[in-house]
Amino acid sequence: MVFSPYRTAALKFLAIPLLAGALTACATARSSEPVSAVEGAPTPGPALWTISDEDTTIHLFGFAPVLKPGTDWQSKLISDSLTDANLFLIETDSSSPESQAAVQSLIPQIGLNTDGRSLSSQLDENERDELNAISTAIGAPLSALDPLRPWLASIQLGVLAISQGGYDLENVPSNQLLGMAKDRAIEVRSLEGPSDLMQVMARFSEEEQVGMLLHSARSLRDRPDQQAMIADAWLSGDVELIGRLLHGEEGAWSSEAIYNAMLVSRNETWRDRIKTLMAEHEGTVFFTVGLGHLAGEDSLIAMLEADGFDVVRLNSE
Repeated sequence: MVFSPYRTAALKFLAIPLLAGALTACATARSSEPVSAVEGAPTPGPALWTISDEDTTIHLFGFAPVLKPGTDWQSKLISDSLTDANLFLIETDSSSPESQAAVQSLIPQIGLNTDGRSLSSQLDENERDELNAISTAIGAPLSALDPLRPWLASIQLGVLAISQGGYDLENVPSNQLLGMAKDRAIEVRSLEGPSDLMQVMARFSEEEQVGMLLHSARSLRDRPDQQAMIADAWLSGDVELIGRLLHGEEGAWSSEAIYNAMLVSRNETWRDRIKTLMAEHEGTVFFTVGLGHLAGEDSLIAMLEADGFDVVRLNSE
């Protein structure tokens, strides 16, 4: 069983800026009750953690990239945790017109073949036949992908598969949370720019990019239910299962170099950002990144615990 993390990455940093506009989320009433972990009384739903000291509390929340229309995922615990914050930190703000313009302006520079070659020319005959069969089945024959560099073709396939699966590309959890923070007049900051991860992927060697593309395509063919399994695990707060689906099985990532660049290195950067916040920020921070960053042995949670932080799960399965 092979799962592909790239389908998740696709929705986090590229599909949403290109396909969806800004979301206005409905704010809920502020709670006067403090948010706390209640032993023996877990709150079901997506996992939420917290770390704190005498003057700083940081809530850590991993969002699912997409869900089916009408999926009810919000809870009082999540809403109250967000409402209590005076700083909202999100992986990237992909909803603003400025973000969308930045992504679209960069794609011709780093996402398209500009040296006269096609995507097909970077594959051998067997790879071309295999990729064409997979991509055609989801609505994009290989010829339609030929102008794209392999990393962008991988993302495009993921976007098409997600859309074909009936997922909501507009009302995504990350944009709902962002809208709620803005409605509550909470200060919003992004951990990364809208094109940062694109540029990481564009710097991979051609061999790495082709490997990523083929890995992602085969996952779409062999495990079409992957997104549903991830969404179900997220909604039930099953972090262990999320970790196994995205990282834990042999072959979950196409290479160690890509795994380190897209997951481990970024988690290390965010761990250091959290350590700085704990030392310098006064008040409550709602810190939200993609669900895969908070699951598995190299998760942000594991890194913080290794550095001596007491990371408390506020809800459980």
